[in-house]
Amino acid sequence: MGARLWRLIIGLGIGQIISWGALIYAIAVLGGPMGVEFGVSSTVVFGAFSASLVVSGLVGPYVGKMIDRIGGRRILALGSLGASVSLAALAWAPSISAFFLAWALAGIARAMTLYEAAFAALSQHAGKSFRNSVTAITLLGGLAGTVFFPLSLLGLAHAGWRGTLAGFAAAELLICLPLHLWCLPAGIRHRDPSDASREPVASPDPPRATRGAFTALSTSFALYAFITSAISVHVVNLLQSTGLGVTSAVFVASLIGPMQLAGRIAELAFGRRLSALLVGAATLVLLVFSLVALSLVSAQLAIAIVFAAAYGCANGIQTIVRGTVPAELFGHEGYGHMMGKLAAPSFIARALAPIGLTLCVSPRLGYDFSVPVLIGVAVLALITYIAAVRPVTRR
Repeated sequence: MGARLWRLIIGLGIGQIISWGALIYAIAVLGGPMGVEFGVSSTVVFGAFSASLVVSGLVGPYVGKMIDRIGGRRILALGSLGASVSLAALAWAPSISAFFLAWALAGIARAMTLYEAAFAALSQHAGKSFRNSVTAITLLGGLAGTVFFPLSLLGLAHAGWRGTLAGFAAAELLICLPLHLWCLPAGIRHRDPSDASREPVASPDPPRATRGAFTALSTSFALYAFITSAISVHVVNLLQSTGLGVTSAVFVASLIGPMQLAGRIAELAFGRRLSALLVGAATLVLLVFSLVALSLVSAQLAIAIVFAAAYGCANGIQTIVRGTVPAELFGHEGYGHMMGKLAAPSFIARALAPIGLTLCVSPRLGYDFSVPVLIGVAVLALITYIAAVRPVTRR
């Protein structure tokens, strides 16, 4: 990789740390105090956040189309500015209605700054190094929770939730905005045909996106997003439901983040030897295995650790799969619009998952179908993924 590409990776990677941390992870720490100040339940606060995820999904295809048309530099820079404005609006929201509106603005900014937008911008400049560049960016982006969970807690203790969000707004304005202007070239790099010949492709004449394959891949990604969103909210409760104590459950949950990083490092080291399509299938098999392990924990810490290791690795690699498999299946033409359309159902699935999983629990009857339902969703994600890639792999 040349110096220009490394500048692009570092700039986009730091932007992912800040944008994921401020627009996604911070609410896990700050959501409770928000509800207390407004005098509403946590359901209302997280409902506003879920609505913003739906907004992100709705505007994602348009954002991708604009990146295809004018390049990623202006879109990601505007997204950073929008993130700063929306976070400032949240920090100074005088009422719950203003709070909802600010989250809606954050939803638009999220679609303009997170992985799908970054991958679309990267596809215009990375050439034959696209796959390795995606992996490198996700390695940096994976640090978002590690940085922003404690940072949010520290800010809450010293500046309150409003002051913390104001600080995050400043970070978007003073760090992300200049970074995106610095690291991303103006315009769109015209792809060299020699780059395409050296990239992993499905065949010498890769097929364009067919409606059936595209729908199947989008469905698979959305089902995966449902699982990860549900587990991110309920993982401690799920582990406790298997008989673990709260301390052990928190310990096991804390292993997932480092294992995500380990999975991405493994993909960077060994994944280049395999087709991205094969890596995607292996990731889904690993996801199914992890959830089966979760169903077998029965208060056994060792099996719970196996779940965390397998699930973390699968989840870490899946982020790379989301960026590389569409390019290998359908090519790079119109990549931004394609990524936006693929991501739209996933954002909606993320919004619905936390509430949807709670419906699987019946305290009155003593039944908890959460883990079996998650296993079923994972198997369906694998089936729809195979349906999407099978025509290409058969060729």
